Amino acid sequence: MTTGYLTPEVFHLSQRFTTVVPESCMLILLGLVLGGVVLIASKKQLYQLDPALFFLFLLPTIVGDAGYFMPARLFFDNLGSILTYAVVGTLWNAFCTGFCLYAAKLLGVIDERVQADLMDFLLFGALISAVDPVAVLA
Repeated sequence: MTTGYLTPEVFHLSQRFTTVVPESCMLILLGLVLGGVVLIASKKQLYQLDPALFFLFLLPTIVGDAGYFMPARLFFDNLGSILTYAVVGTLWNAFCTGFCLYAAKLLGVIDERVQADLMDFLLFGALISAVDPVAVLA
């Protein structure tokens, strides 16, 4: 748990490294390496992540880190365009996902046992596309 918190802190101290490798890529690679080490060290799963642990300890650390290192002046100067892209992107993504899934259903790509119509696929698209504005703001 401390590795996930300390890694971004150390990452922000190295200005030269941050210009070459994005933080998200570095964290993904670190997670893959640590996961590989754990997988090699033991073949059976000794620990399973508890949702309460994630929501009480890991998520606040991630959100706090993102908020602390966000350039506030730049963010508020571009708030209008950020929100415009978030709203337009969410609507576009929701409709594209819904209509593409509906087209896949009509073409027979999706199994016939799936009982869903256009409204169900649009609802699914709206649920899935809600992730994008959070990613834009983060």
